[in-house]
Amino acid sequence: VRLCVVDRPGVIARISTILGRAKIGIASVIQPEAREGENVPLIFMIHTAPNAAMRKALAKIAKLPAVKNKPVMFRVENFE
Repeated sequence: VRLCVVDRPGVIARISTILGRAKIGIASVIQPEAREGENVPLIFMIHTAPNAAMRKALAKIAKLPAVKNKPVMFRVENFE
């Protein structure tokens, strides 16, 4: 999941709470360094999750004041 968020304390916690309540696990988070208050890309790698749960969670995340653009979900296949 790719987001554009305002870099300020608590943003990742709010997003993580929404994902956690939807029973969606986070595998990793990538956030480039930025100055507090600036917009920054935020990338979440998510554990396998149902599509419906992801869509509902992303709709809630999109409504957060710190989220500046519509979240983008990229599917990643595991061929093991």
